[in-house]
Parts: sequence; C-alpha cells; structure tokens
Amino acid sequence: MLSKQEKLLSMGRIPAEPLLRVIEPEFDDWTFHSNAGDHYSKSPITVIAERAKITGDTLQKLVDRTNQSVDFNIADKILCAMHLNQRWYVPPLDEIYWKVNLNYRPNTVVLISEEQMLATRRRSLIRMEAGEKCRKGHPFSEYGTINRNTGKMRCRQCDTNQARAYRERNRARSGAEASAKDDRR
Repeated sequence: MLSKQEKLLSMGRIPAEPLLRVIEPEFDDWTFHSNAGDHYSKSPITVIAERAKITGDTLQKLVDRTNQSVDFNIADKILCAMHLNQRWYVPPLDEIYWKVNLNYRPNTVVLISEEQMLATRRRSLIRMEAGEKCRKGHPFSEYGTINRNTGKMRCRQCDTNQARAYRERNRARSGAEASAKDDRR
C-alpha cells in the first residue's frame, strides 16, 4: 500500500509542506526592485508568480495551505523564480526530487467494456443498414467506417482527407522554412 506522499510523487506532484518550508522564510528577505531601482508596489507572492509565469492564485493557494500538493513543474518554476533551484539537492526537498515521477501523464483514453463495444458495433451496423451518412455526406459502410474503442463511429474517407490535408500543410510549411533558410545564406 502506497503512502499519501508516495502516491503524490508517482503522479508527478509533491507535497506542499516541504516546499513551503523552503520558500516561506525567503518571502521576508526579498525586497523587489525594478531596473530603475524603484520598489515594486506588488506583494512578493505576485512578483514571484509573475517571474515563475504561473497565476498568483496558484501561489496564494499554496502559501495559504489550501492546496496540499503542487505539480512538480510548478514547484520548479517557483524555486527558479526565487533563485532557489539548488535547494532541490538539500533537505527537505532532496528526497522528493529523486522520487518524483516526471513521466506521469494522466490517462485520458476512455476505454469501454466488451459489452459496450458490442452494443456500439450493433448500433453502427443498424446505422449502416439505414443508409446513414457522415457530416460530409460519405455513406457509412462496413469498409468505410472506423469504430473506436470509445464507442464512436468515424468515416474512413473523412479521416483520410483530414490526414492528407495535414500532411500537405506540414509539407508546405516545411518547404517554406527550407526556402527561407536558403534565402538567409
């Protein structure tokens, strides 16, 4: 059984408390100056959020302890914005740094059960027999239809046309980039 911290780390998130122990003492020490030497009229949280390119609300929820965990990428941006990126290698963040799963991607594919797939296939056959057509007017047929595991029916001709248009757009774009490179020489 995974602990709460291990589960967070496996999902690419880190617990908020160790991060806060590193960044909160730094808030008081920070005085912000613009390039002209003027003091900022913004709070340290706002300035750090701007430098980290995250929303101020995200950082505020972290500091208020509303969020109990934070995505590793956001934590890294915060530390880099505060010039504390070396703190990943010393306690309390060192153990977290080496254990976090940076390859985690949430599973967005919705798989359906065998029964749902068979029911979808039966509905597709009924639609094909009824002579139903896709949005572009291509008839759904046994050969011309792609059934997805999500239960959706797609027109093979529309898929082919869409893939062809995508390839041509990329070919035209890469050709334009190649000719632009030639012009620079």
